[in-house]
Amino acid sequence: WLEFEAIMQSLPSLREMAVHHLVTAKGSLVRRTAIHFCGATAEGIGIFDPITSKCLNYWRFGEDDVTVAPSLTDSEEFVIWTKGKGSTMHRMMGMTEVGNRWVFLSPDRAALLSDVLFLRDCSVDEIRDPHVFMGFYGLPGQGPPQKRVQILAGAFSLTVSQPDGEAVTEITYRGIQKIRRLGDLAGGLAVRHQCQWWLFVCDEREDLLKELRAAAARLGLNVDLGCSIAAGEVDREQAGMD
Repeated sequence: WLEFEAIMQSLPSLREMAVHHLVTAKGSLVRRTAIHFCGATAEGIGIFDPITSKCLNYWRFGEDDVTVAPSLTDSEEFVIWTKGKGSTMHRMMGMTEVGNRWVFLSPDRAALLSDVLFLRDCSVDEIRDPHVFMGFYGLPGQGPPQKRVQILAGAFSLTVSQPDGEAVTEITYRGIQKIRRLGDLAGGLAVRHQCQWWLFVCDEREDLLKELRAAAARLGLNVDLGCSIAAGEVDREQAGMD
């Protein structure tokens, strides 16, 4: 019992979490409609009671071999699973079976996964270097993109910078709503981020799109990767939003 108390006291509190999101839990361990907070720091991810803030489950990124990923069957679901051992709470109770899995739902899944996976990648030192593409960028209504830039496709955002490295803008993947090829512009690409269209020309457009698709899949981003459109259509849509 003293060991149980010591372990309980060692679990972090909700106020210690760097980020937290409301989620709905699914599965046999909790009621199907239970509402919780999912919180995370650079050390781990936990599930907390929204009324008492009590930690119900906690997994450490470096010790528990935690994977957090979007579900492929539901646009709001994400899964937390551990390989080889359960959470701290379950190991304490002698539950050490391989492959523990928990399913949750979040209406803003991409934001939650962006926060959690960024902290997880920092914790296990897996922040990858961005892939760098050279190209041009511009805004709707200003003609073809003419400002030469570097386009850095990272794990969580698209950073646009001048050739000398000075940042121009950052487009977070969680805020992307649409991505379109520009059919009347060679190498042309349009990205709508939080109701603002950004235009690019890149000789390696298809490779850049491959990076964006991979990032969207990892973050569970429900981005609209539609067919090609004309640059004039983007101009008209932007004018309608302004």
